[in-house]
This record gives sequence, C-alpha cells and structure tokens, in this order.
Amino acid sequence: MKTIAALAALCLTAAGLPAAAQPTAAVALPPCMPQNLNVNGSVGFFTSPALRPDTTSRVSFVLRSGTLNQDVTLAVSRPDGSRRHNVAFTFNGDRGSLNGADTYPYRLADAGTWILYDQNGAPWYRYIAQPQSWFSNVTGPGRIVTAGETVTVRTWLTGWTAAGTLAPVPGMPMTTFFIKPAGDERVERIVTGTTRYDGLYALPFVAVSNRTLTILSNYLGPQPTQVCATHEATGATVPILVRKRITRTVSDSTPTTTQTVRIYGTVYPHASGQRVYLQRWNGRSFVTIANGPIGTTGTYAFSYRPATRGTHALRVFTPYDAWHVSSASPNAYLKAS
Repeated sequence: MKTIAALAALCLTAAGLPAAAQPTAAVALPPCMPQNLNVNGSVGFFTSPALRPDTTSRVSFVLRSGTLNQDVTLAVSRPDGSRRHNVAFTFNGDRGSLNGADTYPYRLADAGTWILYDQNGAPWYRYIAQPQSWFSNVTGPGRIVTAGETVTVRTWLTGWTAAGTLAPVPGMPMTTFFIKPAGDERVERIVTGTTRYDGLYALPFVAVSNRTLTILSNYLGPQPTQVCATHEATGATVPILVRKRITRTVSDSTPTTTQTVRIYGTVYPHASGQRVYLQRWNGRSFVTIANGPIGTTGTYAFSYRPATRGTHALRVFTPYDAWHVSSASPNAYLKAS
C-alpha cells in the first residue's frame, strides 16, 4: 500500500503542478537570477510599484527559458516554505524567455527573499521583493576641483522596513556609473560598493575630467552575498566639474626691461597639440599675448620680455571645453626694473 506522501506526490494541484513543486519546508537558497543577461532585453524580477505602506504590488518575471519551451505554471514561496502560490509563465519563442506575471498581492510584510521553483519542484532562482528606497542628502565636492584631486561623493539610502517604518538601508549593494560629458555621454566605468550601517554610501575617486555620476541601489554583487534587488532607488546624480592642473615656473621674477624671461610648466591632463595661452593683466582683465602647443609630455614654454618697469601679472590659461572648465595657472608677478 502506498503511503500518504507517495499518493500525494502522484496528485496534481489545482494549478496543474506536482505536489513536489509546492514546498512545505525550508530550502537552501538557489542562485540569484542576474538582471543583466540581456536576452534581447531585460532579464530578472521586478516589483511594481515598489513595496510601501497601504499599497499592494506585483512581481513580474522575465527569465531565461533554459529547457522550458512552452507555457508553464511554477511555484514560488518564502525560503521557509510559507506563503506559497503559483505563477503562470508564457514562453516567448522570439526572445527565448519565460514571462510571468505574479498575481499575489505583495505588501510590506512580504518584503524579502522568495524562491522560484522549476517544473520538477526544485529551487531554481531566488528574488527579493524590495521595499521602496530613496537617496537623500546627496553631496559632492560642491566646487570646481583640480585634475588629480581626490574627491568624495556621499549619499544616504533610506527606505521602508517590513514593519512599515522608515529607516536607513544598510548593506545594500550600490552601483555608480561614471558618465562622460555632453557630446559623448557614454558610461566610462562602473564602480560598486555597499551602504554602511547608517545607510551612508561614500565613494572617493580621483577626478580627471568633467563627469556626471549616477548612483543606483540596484546591483548584483558577487557570491555569496549576491542580492537580486527588484526596486532601485531613483538615481542620485552628481555633476563633477574639473579644471586642468597647470603648473607655472618663471626663470626670473625680478627681470630688467632688457631681459627675456622664460615661463614654463605642465598641463594635466593634456593631448599633444592642444593650445595653451599666455595672458597678461591689463588692469581690467587678462588678455592673451601669446599661445603655443602643449608638448607630448604635457609641457609648455613661453618667452616674455617686460617692456615697462613695474609689476607684470601673467598667467597660463586653457579655455573651456566639454571635458574641463576653463583653467589657469597660479599668477606670476614679475617686478621689472
């Protein structure tokens, strides 16, 4: 005679799933489904709207189909087997994906990890129903910085807890996109990190040229701390304006009116062939009196002969472009006799 458990295994649920697909005990966490597999579009789990008080949300799925090439109904549950229900998936042959719309009404109490089971009832992927979070007090250097200077961008991540209270979000993986200036606007690089115990995310970096930093809370970290976030805080955007670093040396700061002075230095960053300008103060503004190319190693040199006695204020200047604000060396004061 078959046992009750064995008989139950032969039965189909109302949703057409074997009973094995309906977990009743805690299971080991399966891997997180990456959201950047790019199967002709986004892949992953998405909560809409993000969990918050007095609101119900739905979770949508876009998954790699794997060996599944037909419509199928799969089970989801909490890791302890509770709150289990079924999700109907539609096979998209053009994209090679399974699309599922979960009809379960997720609330703040449902925030956290869930398990998706395959057609055989085995844990397949995990996802997180994530409460709404947002950035506050986004701060950058608050000034124009000089190329080569280390600056720090800071922001705090705050969000809803499953208990319905507002609190800092600690340990959340973060992604910062460094976006090139207007006219290019490509992502130059991506930096990752996590929020501190008080929700603070601080990113120090060396500024080289103008950039816009966009910070998101939706990032998949390395195993075993991988997190599948289903809601990203609205990107915190921080513009960074950078001036070139121009050094300046004069061969003699107390020349005679018959003496030629050499003014030389370096420009960072630079591109060979770019122009640099020698300017003199005329009592109202600096005016250009000479220009020349920047050398392959970033060096420049000018010769200047004071025509009159007195103080001559000089500087070396590069104009504004998309990558840098207008930049100038420290002023040189020649006292000619």
